[in-house]
Amino acid sequence: MFKHVIIPLLSLALLPATALAGDEGEGRIAGAFGGGTTGVTLEVKAKLRSTLVARSGVSWLNFELNGEELDDITYDSQIDINTLSMAADYHPFKNPWMMSVGLYMGKRELSLNSRITDNVVIGGQTFTPGEVGEIVGVAAMDDIATFIGLGWDNTFYTKKKWSYFIRGGITVSGSPNIELTSVGGTLSNNPALISELEVEEASAQEDIDEYKFYPILEAGASYRF
Repeated sequence: MFKHVIIPLLSLALLPATALAGDEGEGRIAGAFGGGTTGVTLEVKAKLRSTLVARSGVSWLNFELNGEELDDITYDSQIDINTLSMAADYHPFKNPWMMSVGLYMGKRELSLNSRITDNVVIGGQTFTPGEVGEIVGVAAMDDIATFIGLGWDNTFYTKKKWSYFIRGGITVSGSPNIELTSVGGTLSNNPALISELEVEEASAQEDIDEYKFYPILEAGASYRF
């Protein structure tokens, strides 16, 4: 899968500018912007063949998600995504319909915060709010995720300079690595609480594993040069 993404993009980098000039002056380079579940996205696209388009982009997302429950503890959470993407779009019918495969690389984190207001079971032991204070944590996803999807993109399949695209799919990576810490409690530095938090991490891991699959839905506009 990796070679099918990297080889077209390397080919794009090595091609001289004249090789990317289309028939009858039609441009084979385009810029694009859009948005979706990866946040705000900026891209560069290049038509390599009549059925193959290579693209690379950057995405930013900062999104709050309150009420996330992990192992019976409720957290306020925030998703932070800052990624570079590389993909190859295959247009088998030489029209806007396409199949895509690629990579997303960079920061993908879920920040967690739970202010304890009632007695809470952590690991296998009960603690008071004063003993725990707050539980803060980070669930860090792998730096590289594989993408596969379908879409519609007429950037290079229309005579107009401006065009539109929509694509959907899923990224797959390893299970996120979660770390939990007590802050501001009378037992925050106590080995007993620290040990129970490690047990809690293992229990919460089962809930956080679902984030190794991340849905992708993006739409936007392109301008062909």
